[in-house]
Amino acid sequence: MTHRKIRATIITGFLGAGKTTLVNHILARYPDRQFALVENEFGEVAIDTHLIKGVNASQLFELKNGCICCTITDEYEQVLLELADRFPHVDDLLIETTGVAEPATVIRPFLQNTDIREKYEFQGMVCVIDGLNAPDALKQPLALQQVYMADVHVVSKIDTLPESESLSLIRLPYGTGEMTDPVVMTKHHTAFLLRNFWTGHSHKPVLFPVTGDRLHDGIKSKTFRYPDPPVKEEFIEWLSWYLDLHKREIFRVKGIMRFRNEPFYYIIQGVGGSWEMTEGDLVLDDREGVIVVIGNLTS
Repeated sequence: MTHRKIRATIITGFLGAGKTTLVNHILARYPDRQFALVENEFGEVAIDTHLIKGVNASQLFELKNGCICCTITDEYEQVLLELADRFPHVDDLLIETTGVAEPATVIRPFLQNTDIREKYEFQGMVCVIDGLNAPDALKQPLALQQVYMADVHVVSKIDTLPESESLSLIRLPYGTGEMTDPVVMTKHHTAFLLRNFWTGHSHKPVLFPVTGDRLHDGIKSKTFRYPDPPVKEEFIEWLSWYLDLHKREIFRVKGIMRFRNEPFYYIIQGVGGSWEMTEGDLVLDDREGVIVVIGNLTS
């Protein structure tokens, strides 16, 4: 019998962006699904958990007085394992991070911990961006990490923007690029839908929306293009070496590859030095392989 995995989605975003508002929208949109929630708050008293509507209290896990990405990493992984054992009937897990969480550390257990990989199907990271205060908030290096590492962006507080302003203001961190299909959110509505943003089995995954090498102060992108398909084994060996060598500099790696004598495209996803490759659609054209790396790159 095939073991049913719990779908896991991480919701990140800088302080005050509207992460809890998005969680409540999701819970209201899917009343027939069984949800569990891991709520991480930076302080001794959990406030956000009292604002959540629609999750059984026994399936709401609080991580208090510390951040997942640093002081309570071990507790975070233990909670993920305990949750899956206690509530195997749960369909979806939502993980709401603190506004000051480094995204890579929150994702990493879903790539590196074999026990967690057996119990969860990672769906990707959603970044909530404060539409009203984005130009100021995105001056923070950590907020930029959250934006660049996310698989999808939800822009909040759109209903509070002056009529003269638009989403174009939130494109500033991408230099000459643009966000790829951001989802807007007001206090009472969003069109956001849960799906697999990480591997995107039913559609081509979205590559980073950048057109140049320099994205923002200290953050750069490097694009590797492969018009001629490489040998799969040789590529895996090279990418493993490259990401391990630069693991302290790399925030995110993502791409689509085709290989010599292979019938499928392959989807590359990773954070830091951790990465995975999953089978995608059949090769039906001559699209070149592309890998994009984002981080504090020096070479």
